Amino acid sequence: MVEAALVTADIDAGGRIFERLSQVKDLRLEAAFWWREEEEWRFVIATPIVHEEGRLPAHRRIREALEGDGTRGDLKILDRLDVLSPSEELITVLDVGSERQVPLRRLIVRENVRSVYVDGGYFYQFAPKTFAPA
Repeated sequence: MVEAALVTADIDAGGRIFERLSQVKDLRLEAAFWWREEEEWRFVIATPIVHEEGRLPAHRRIREALEGDGTRGDLKILDRLDVLSPSEELITVLDVGSERQVPLRRLIVRENVRSVYVDGGYFYQFAPKTFAPA
């Protein structure tokens, strides 16, 4: 069972992963954050690669970008990785909620963010801009 609380080690590891992935230009990260749903924390990356090539190629490219950099301890987070398109519901609902920005680098627990109830979240980046055609 996954812990219901997001621990500092996960927040720090997620931050290191986000920083490394944001340096890889062809990944085109538009969002990176922890998300809790049904008492499980998932690390979410949103990239247009998902709607261009699919989830598996996007996941593979993320893993390849992280492997071999000497920080193998952080890679266990990839077992909790969800790779999304910027046009998927979770991203678009948070994106159109209101004019206020999604709070970055702050643990959010049982709060409304942009008029959306968030059970738990921690955002490193949230700047979706690429939407797949309907």
